[in-house]
Amino acid sequence: MYQTEHAKRFRVFRNGDRGFLGKEVTVSRQNARNWETFLQNVTDVVKTTEAVRELCTPTGGTRVTCYDDLVDRESYVAVSRGKFRDIGYVVVTACVI
Repeated sequence: MYQTEHAKRFRVFRNGDRGFLGKEVTVSRQNARNWETFLQNVTDVVKTTEAVRELCTPTGGTRVTCYDDLVDRESYVAVSRGKFRDIGYVVVTACVI
């Protein structure tokens, strides 16, 4: 029997932006087949001035490098340039989700 995998939903914050409460993103494996294209879509969703180069976990800043690393209903930080900045995204996440 063939099972279809459901899309993953998660919240994305802009790196270092305390005023940005995050945006919800939904993505399927098919939409994230090309990781660079997926990051461009994230850029469009969070409306950054520069292209998103990587996604990181909000605690510790661990890089997410592919669809399989994404966890449904979790939060991530979109990093455009520079290093991940830990500004307490977990507190923001608890208030929003």
